[in-house]
Amino acid sequence: MKKIIIIGIGLLLCIPIYSQSVQAKKDDSIHILIQIEEAKDLYLLSIKDNTMKVQIISGKMYLPISCLNNDPSTINSVDFSNSYDCMINSLNKSLHLNIQYYANVKMKKLLKRLDLNKNTYDYKTLDSLCETGKKIKDKLSLSLVIDYQKYIDTNIDFETIYNLYKFFTKEKISIKYYTLSYFVINGKDIPMSTTFHLKKKGK
Repeated sequence: MKKIIIIGIGLLLCIPIYSQSVQAKKDDSIHILIQIEEAKDLYLLSIKDNTMKVQIISGKMYLPISCLNNDPSTINSVDFSNSYDCMINSLNKSLHLNIQYYANVKMKKLLKRLDLNKNTYDYKTLDSLCETGKKIKDKLSLSLVIDYQKYIDTNIDFETIYNLYKFFTKEKISIKYYTLSYFVINGKDIPMSTTFHLKKKGK
């Protein structure tokens, strides 16, 4: 009996150790929250090797805001310009994410620098964003990377910016888009769960 009790205690002690080892699995992806001026949604990019996962987060998502005593609000109704960490912490906690970086893209300035017609981008649809992204990708250059602070407000360090430049100038990149399901109540999007679902083409 004593031997059985000792074995049982040993198994119980192993469980948390095993759980911690699973949770401590290294994540080599780069996780960047993208906000684009006048766009209605936010985009969480998770980049690794030749793949990019894009998780679309509604700007009308209603969630507790960490720097407002966790009082709930929609994302787009809060001015995060002086506290990007607040947005990151709020989303990480509510959606169990691992956002490392934040980037606010000044799209009009960027398009002007690249001699792209700003009127071709309507800031409202994912299709429009993708088409504009392809045009920007074709015009990426090291000089643009060096001047990135003119077009992006971000906490990303230069080394990571350069690594992103190398990623986006690859010939082939695999991209998949994911969305949340929401309840819509009084103009606020309330997530049904924290699980992102693969977005099908045409939807």
